[in-house]
Amino acid sequence: MPELVPLILFGWLPLVLVLFAVLPGRRAVIWAAIAGCLFLPNAGYGIAGLPAYTKTSATHLSILLGTLIFDSGRILRFRPHWCDIPIVVFCVCPLVTGALMGPNLYTGGQLTMQQCVEWGLPFLIGRIYFRSLEDVRELAIGVVVGALLYVPLCLYEMKMSPSLHGIVYGLQSLSWGEVRRGGGWRPMVFLRHGLMLGVWMAAGSTIAFSLWRSRAVSRVLGIWAGLAAGLLIVVTLLCRSTGASLLMLAAIAVIWLSVRQRLRWLALLLVLFPVMWTGFRSSGIWSGQRMLKMASMISPEREGSLWVRISNEDAFAAKALQRPIFGWGHNNDFRPDAEGLHHQKAITDGMWVIWFGRFGFVGLGSWILAMAIPPWRLLRAFPAAAWLHPRVAAAVALSVVLGIYQIDCLFNGFPQPVFVLAAGAILSLTVVRSAAPIASKTTRRELQATAIVPGKAVVIANRGF
Repeated sequence: MPELVPLILFGWLPLVLVLFAVLPGRRAVIWAAIAGCLFLPNAGYGIAGLPAYTKTSATHLSILLGTLIFDSGRILRFRPHWCDIPIVVFCVCPLVTGALMGPNLYTGGQLTMQQCVEWGLPFLIGRIYFRSLEDVRELAIGVVVGALLYVPLCLYEMKMSPSLHGIVYGLQSLSWGEVRRGGGWRPMVFLRHGLMLGVWMAAGSTIAFSLWRSRAVSRVLGIWAGLAAGLLIVVTLLCRSTGASLLMLAAIAVIWLSVRQRLRWLALLLVLFPVMWTGFRSSGIWSGQRMLKMASMISPEREGSLWVRISNEDAFAAKALQRPIFGWGHNNDFRPDAEGLHHQKAITDGMWVIWFGRFGFVGLGSWILAMAIPPWRLLRAFPAAAWLHPRVAAAVALSVVLGIYQIDCLFNGFPQPVFVLAAGAILSLTVVRSAAPIASKTTRRELQATAIVPGKAVVIANRGF
């Protein structure tokens, strides 16, 4: 039913305005962002001189309009922070690169608007709507609810094939060869790819585990929190996305070990991994051969897939280094020729190599920092002993999820707007009190000396929370 696509996409705007009219602003933002990401069709309409109207732009522009009409005071109260600089730089990169390559300011300005809608708007929304631990906890619960709503849809597609998008909207976005894995079907529901769904379910599983372990919530959608966490973990493993499953297990292990052993550096290393990876790979210092050997231990299929990614990364990085500062722009100029790729078509899997080729070190560095600074600041603000405190657990889990999402972006190129919003929310949480740390030194010492027992009340003496 392709005729349903414009009805849903263009009808989303008034529906979101209704949400703002009947719900508190922050709750309307959460449900509009998550529902838009999970259930709108993967389609779009070109508009001359403006960014394409897609599920992403429909969601973000409708939230912006709802904020201007029903909650404009939040925008007026917003105060920028130096930590906002990376996302601003990333958003204006197309304009600068277009001017250097063209000069074509019109195209550069159009692409900058698109970058602002896809990346800048969700980050800004997170900054203005989430200012406390309780606010971030509500967002985290929303992610878990979204993952739980996807459980029956995932199970259906595992049995019947990834066909829901085609049944509902009349559009099939992938070839069957891309959804058949390990003798079964890899679900994708209403997302662009099964890999994108795998990361979403991994994020929901990680947050659900943390909320259950900390006893921050007892039930989600009427389901006991422990059962919800177990169900999401099992379904994620069944999604036939090896990378997402490994990232989920790594995230859960990092949270559990960090609290048990008081090892905050484990989570910080997880957040820093994309920074180190992109630095080593873009400069050619590390070839990735050890990862190929590790992949071969899982299966020859995984080794072959990783080899294709790494070989293409090498070719793209070599081409990007010819214009290393601001890159080649949005045209296909950043793509290498077939030479050196064994006459394969150049494949841009990893998001990092796309930004590196298009916007050089400036674009790549600003994107990495925009997504890494918020979780880094949050994880450093609390001692590991406090990470399973009921009030802190959700924020910590979201920070770890941002880390694994960035790691996934090293190998795949699927933007997840809800995670960009979460990055803005986490950053807002850490800068809500100007120049003051999120937890005072006294509080840090108290928490460090106290064994945090899930469910046991511990006072966090910081005004504003």
